[in-house]
Amino acid sequence: MARNGYRIYDADTHVGPTMDVLEGYLAGSERAALEPLRDLRRVNKRTGQISYHVGERKYERRLGEPAARPADPRAYMGAYSGAHKGRDPDPRVDHDPAARIADMDFEGVDVNLLLPSGWFGTWTTVEDTRQELALYRAYHRWMADYCSAFPDRLAGVILVSGRDVRGSLAEVERCAAEPWALARSITTWRSCSTPSPSCRRTRPEVWIRGTTSGSSAQPRIHGAACATWRRSSARVCSIDTRICD
Repeated sequence: MARNGYRIYDADTHVGPTMDVLEGYLAGSERAALEPLRDLRRVNKRTGQISYHVGERKYERRLGEPAARPADPRAYMGAYSGAHKGRDPDPRVDHDPAARIADMDFEGVDVNLLLPSGWFGTWTTVEDTRQELALYRAYHRWMADYCSAFPDRLAGVILVSGRDVRGSLAEVERCAAEPWALARSITTWRSCSTPSPSCRRTRPEVWIRGTTSGSSAQPRIHGAACATWRRSSARVCSIDTRICD
């Protein structure tokens, strides 16, 4: 699929994965710990996919419309219908990596760098950061399985909690040597959307641990927060600082 000698990399491929995928990667005690959050649980009536949501990202008004549309308090990204895709992706892409590869072949893409969808921001709002870290660990275990089927075409990011950096470091060190892990994504909360001492303290330690594990960085900023970038000739890696509602 290379074009004129160039391979095509999509470095911003959003995946679910929804809870119906991730629950199989949680320990029984971790699943039980989510029970207090059952009011946040949402089931898509059309697909059966399960996720957890806090608040709503609203797209209230379309260009040319005279007034805002009424908001649905239980919707995620209300009134957003998505970009034109030519055809819809296979609904099983997060269950079956072969389905994703088929979609990539259709699009002419050689490699996907996978990132979790916006609904993962929910875990930055729960009071108990142990719940947040448990979901990140489940995501990493899923990524290891998912990408192993096509290791030359699928890769992703290690999720780091902006609220519990020290708790995240052991997971960074565990995942850093796995072939799917090409980046670190620091997911933080809205109070860090502008630089503050607490935000500044999260980055250097994660950066140092990342560089000593053999990964390098490319400039890629997601969200409003600032980040510091460096390059090396080792593996390609980015720090992706996300600001989540």
